[in-house]
Amino acid sequence: MANMKIDKNYAEFIQSIKKQIVQSRYAAARLANREQLLLYFNTGKMISDKIKAQKWGAKVLDQISADLQMELPGLKEFSPGNLKKIRVFAEAHSPHLTIGSTPKERENEIQIRPVEKMVDRLLAMDNRSLTIARPVEKRLICLCRNFGLLLLSMLRAKNIPARGRCGYATYLIPDYFETHWICEYWDATEDRWKLVDVQLDEIFQERLKIDFDILDIPRDQFIVVGDAWNICQSRKADSRKFGYIPGHLQGLWHIAMNLVRDIATLNKVETLSWDIGGLNQREENKLLIIVLGFSTI
Repeated sequence: MANMKIDKNYAEFIQSIKKQIVQSRYAAARLANREQLLLYFNTGKMISDKIKAQKWGAKVLDQISADLQMELPGLKEFSPGNLKKIRVFAEAHSPHLTIGSTPKERENEIQIRPVEKMVDRLLAMDNRSLTIARPVEKRLICLCRNFGLLLLSMLRAKNIPARGRCGYATYLIPDYFETHWICEYWDATEDRWKLVDVQLDEIFQERLKIDFDILDIPRDQFIVVGDAWNICQSRKADSRKFGYIPGHLQGLWHIAMNLVRDIATLNKVETLSWDIGGLNQREENKLLIIVLGFSTI
């Protein structure tokens, strides 16, 4: 080992191994996230349906949580507060969403990066004009990022300054700051940037009881990730309430990773929601982020 020459090729070799490890970890995380989402959705729907059928009061969530704790000692994810959020989550997305019904061969559609390839995929399934609404099975499988990216592409095509923003929405799950991607554009008539969430169609607005203009979202309803970092670092807010689904991916480490993605996106490198820009370590009560440089995986 003492005679081993550390040259450029060796450094590249180590980086290649690192990339394989990180890719594998995030692939596993995406699968875990899917199963977790399915669990929360189905559990929330079961609870919601049972409460309506039996005409139970809201206090029954305390009893359900206690009984689950008795059956599964040490269970932390299903506190009364989290059960309430899981129930609201399911009610907001049902019956318009059936999680887990995506055909296996189409799951990779959420990995599509450029708008051009999104449009190509849509037209491959249905070559009619894009102004014609598609049935659900002929629509692109996507996330909030795709909605924002499509809008900013159209705005830029009209020479209107626009950019994607990563942050935390207060309006998706009560008493929680949910990770979300939207679009921000420059309104020259008012000389300011405006936040827009075009994912909030009429169904979403009704189910989530949206009472603000989705074309000009108030800054206290969508917290851009830089502001989220500042208020959590200064202890003005609990970082455990910032993340992806209550009790799952959340906390300062999660905000830090989103901060890297938001900076990249502001520089017109529109990332996927799970792209990483460096090396992160999470310990119980501290955060260490060492940004080694942007890399798209």
